[in-house]
Amino acid sequence: VRTQTQGKRTAAKIAKMLKLAEGEYSKYTKEVKQHLQRDGPNIKSNLDEALFGVGATKKDGTDTQSNTKGTDRSTGCKGTNVGKSVLGDLLCLCVVTLEKNDAKPCGFDTTNVKTHGWTAIINSHQKNAWETTKAECGKQPQQKLSAAAIRAALAGFDAALKGTKTADISTNIGAFLGEHSGQTCGASNDAAKCVDYSEVLNLKGGGGNQLSWYNKMAAAADAIEELQSYIWQAQAIEAILKRLATDSDVLYEALTVSEAEQTQKAVQSKADKQDCDRHNTNETCTTGDCKWEGKDGKKECKPKEGEGQTNITAETGAGAAGGAGATVWGSHFNDKEKCKKMNEGKEKPVCVWKK
Repeated sequence: VRTQTQGKRTAAKIAKMLKLAEGEYSKYTKEVKQHLQRDGPNIKSNLDEALFGVGATKKDGTDTQSNTKGTDRSTGCKGTNVGKSVLGDLLCLCVVTLEKNDAKPCGFDTTNVKTHGWTAIINSHQKNAWETTKAECGKQPQQKLSAAAIRAALAGFDAALKGTKTADISTNIGAFLGEHSGQTCGASNDAAKCVDYSEVLNLKGGGGNQLSWYNKMAAAADAIEELQSYIWQAQAIEAILKRLATDSDVLYEALTVSEAEQTQKAVQSKADKQDCDRHNTNETCTTGDCKWEGKDGKKECKPKEGEGQTNITAETGAGAAGGAGATVWGSHFNDKEKCKKMNEGKEKPVCVWKK
């Protein structure tokens, strides 16, 4: 078939599709695949650092990187001691300690540690306080992790930040979360608890505007969006490869059908010629699907072409669907033995005998 013009063109199209497919797959392996790992572009690592603090190796709440206690709750919940981790700032806001064990600033009790002072909330005590806080937070409506959900949470934090009415923030809280008492976030025997972000947000200088857990959550949101873009690229490449595979299958099937039809026509033509060669007079020649013709005084019996030739549809019904091998041309439709001989070795009949 490839020696035929149509076959060559079809083969060239398939070769071009193969080249396009190779290019798309190469793009996937070189530019996309490595970015589709489980952690994607540092999604989990950024969230871990936001929750437990940069450098924390323990994920159970016991790591010292999560929270700096200071000399008391007031000092431990302000300055550069805060903003290190979500865990640490939540403890400043919520943990119930010996200093005021009958107040629940976040609406729940931390029974396992309330008999201890603030500076003692380390190691296993800090773990117990964190486990209680985490369980209470888990009772709130949960959202599926997404860049949009993270950004919404950060926007909620921004909206919840408060400032004092006085303009002199050198001696007063400039930005805080929770409730303060006398410009402090954890005075002994005072129910008011808060996190003072004035310094870490650079309102008083020295903090470098490094609210670490906030920045890590924002980085995780960016990483999720980056991963999603690579997922979309992978899906687009997959769609292209599927389309190329489908199109090439169609073209290859066309080649196969064309080859079968050409072979069938050649066999039928040879059979028709052999049938007509048996006749050597005009009278016997024209009784079948043959014609008597020639020139220069020499005539012979040849198969008819075009309208004079009979089309025969196989009993399989393939002809109605346009399938390969559905229709044959010849004079054997009225000769049972010749029809049977033509069908020998064929997967489907190519001749149907009719009386």
